[in-house]
Amino acid sequence: MFISVEGPDYSGKTTQVAVIKDYYESIGKTVTVTREPGGTEIGMKIREILVQEDSLNDPLSVTEQLLLLYTARLHHVDKVIIPALKRGEVVISDRYIDSTYVYQGLIYNHKEAIDELLQVPTLKHLISRPDYTFYYDIDFDTVLTRMAARGVSNKLDEKYAKLKELPIDAFKHHFYELNKKDPGAIKIIDGCQDMQTVKESTLEVSKAVLEAFGDIRAPYLERVLEIKSWTW
Repeated sequence: MFISVEGPDYSGKTTQVAVIKDYYESIGKTVTVTREPGGTEIGMKIREILVQEDSLNDPLSVTEQLLLLYTARLHHVDKVIIPALKRGEVVISDRYIDSTYVYQGLIYNHKEAIDELLQVPTLKHLISRPDYTFYYDIDFDTVLTRMAARGVSNKLDEKYAKLKELPIDAFKHHFYELNKKDPGAIKIIDGCQDMQTVKESTLEVSKAVLEAFGDIRAPYLERVLEIKSWTW
């Protein structure tokens, strides 16, 4: 089973990744936790390039940024996600395709470039959605409160802060529309609640997801392997 955990920065999603992992491990499941961008050594190096991109003397073009992102994802899927799913593990990714669509597609207006890139036959399996997505919804006031409480920032935090309400609105638009189309594959959780309440909601959804999928091989894996069989 492949699960993605999504939400704007400061939504608490990374904390909830640990909650989901601990729950599945407590009932005997083997869990692989990963993230994007990152997840592999190559992915981490690409992440560093993208984080520093704004400060480079010769910045990357939109096409170059997207190619780097999808290089990292292709490597991530082939080297981490697919092998773990074949072993029967639960895979949890802190961000996946939705974050790319929101940030690069909606916020930076590169949706057409993404759509064109993913028409390349050997990349079409990267369109496949995870088996289930946890989305942690949050408002901008809560983001500001949590940013102040953290008290430290990195380049990603600074870049995010400059966008203000834009990421919040883009995530909401994307996930509420997606939830209308496929409510059975996405759970929207109010990330503004206190941490204990959010944890309880996460555990409730984690149990429901397990009941829905049981021990069957992940539908995501089946779809990806089918696509790869006729495009590679």
